Amino acid sequence: MARLLIEWPISSFGGARTELRSLFDAYVEVKQRQHVLDYDDLLLYWAQMMQEPSIAADVSGRFDHALVDEYQDTNRLQAAILLALKARKRRWNRCAA
Repeated sequence: MARLLIEWPISSFGGARTELRSLFDAYVEVKQRQHVLDYDDLLLYWAQMMQEPSIAADVSGRFDHALVDEYQDTNRLQAAILLALKARKRRWNRCAA
């Protein structure tokens, strides 16, 4: 799942490509060995969980409103989670302050 995080063309890093790959692989290995998740892992697991309709309905049913500070800084993964939270077809207003 961690490999999904790299969406940019790694060729844009020039000669550092091998070093970056090695560093990232070591980071993932340490996380797995220590049984920990980072913020990106949490978002990936949450988004995957929200693809299951029964789970999405259960989770979204717990909230009447969602406040997102700095929505303009929301990435695609975060936006997908927010959209899945409105599974009951409610209308949500977005406001970037």
